[in-house]
Amino acid sequence: MINREVTYERNLLGSFIKIPTAYQGAFDEKIMLMHPIAGMIPVEKCFYNDEGRYWYNITGFQPLDTKCRMQNPDSDFVEKLILRICEQLEELELNLIAPETLLMDPEYIFISNHTDEIRFMMYPGIGGDVMDHLRELMEYLLTKVNHIDGNDTEHIYHLYSLILSHSCSVGDIRLEIEKMRQAKLIVEMQQDLQMQPEEAKAEPDRPKRGILKVVHNWYVQIVDKLRKVTPKLWKKTLRKGAPEQNANAKKPTDDVWVKEMNLIEEEPECYPTICILQESAKVQGILKPQSNAGRADIYIEEDEVRIGKGANVDIRISDEAVSRIHAKITRESENYYLEDLNSTNGTFLNEELLCFREKYRLKKDDIIQFANVKYRFL
Repeated sequence: MINREVTYERNLLGSFIKIPTAYQGAFDEKIMLMHPIAGMIPVEKCFYNDEGRYWYNITGFQPLDTKCRMQNPDSDFVEKLILRICEQLEELELNLIAPETLLMDPEYIFISNHTDEIRFMMYPGIGGDVMDHLRELMEYLLTKVNHIDGNDTEHIYHLYSLILSHSCSVGDIRLEIEKMRQAKLIVEMQQDLQMQPEEAKAEPDRPKRGILKVVHNWYVQIVDKLRKVTPKLWKKTLRKGAPEQNANAKKPTDDVWVKEMNLIEEEPECYPTICILQESAKVQGILKPQSNAGRADIYIEEDEVRIGKGANVDIRISDEAVSRIHAKITRESENYYLEDLNSTNGTFLNEELLCFREKYRLKKDDIIQFANVKYRFL
């Protein structure tokens, strides 16, 4: 844990964490600043009012605590993270840097917005025991994992018990994770081999799902096109294709034919009433696009919505410049707040670049910009 003031800054060069330098660890600091270390967040030392500060460039990375709030980690992710920590500790030793300088707080472990690569920060002079830091991290992860899957939970607790062992080393943990991964892979392969003969026996002549899906999509497209035909032309087509009836029988009306075919809805007798009211001055929680890119209005209906182009967001914005997890909007009582989630190309409020981990209250007619996509807040 860093017992110093930690601040965040966002400027045109990127997003940064600023931490005052420590009083010890001069040798580790020289090695850290002399050349980049693989797997570490880039860092520079700057001075302000004769006070040194480390500037860590975290542009395009999500901290671990933010990722865990968005999605519960599973055993695969936990194993990957602990394995990366073991590799990073070995990398520090190769560079003659004390392993305990590696920060294992969830706030200072980062995952790339684009590649899911895990990177770390180091802080010379922090001290402490490596295994204690690793144990605290595992205890944090145990509170975040989903305990519904019993096998998943068993794997994670087994790893936690290994870390608690006083005789265990970083190399032992790494070897155990490799064994766990191999055992899991063998189980999955055995399950696949057992299921394949049963599926083949139960459904020998079943057509491929891909062909059925193509035919179904083709049928849906044709029906959708027919629904767009004008009602009069559609009814006329139905009358031409109707079967001949007894001359004495009563000729069905157009509406009857439509109902029997069950292909189009009844034509409304009148047009819906449109009420034109004055625009309310009250904030409604709506993002209205400010370009002609064919984007729809965004309605903020939950107390917290995450915005980006990735799969694990609440509102998706399809644009190359938008990060997978870009920003979020929260609602507290009748107020709305905007927060940038350390996006690569930034979030702007009325052309002001927002800082990471700061909440900004939204007002009516504010202009919000996610990278280069603009919306007006209503």
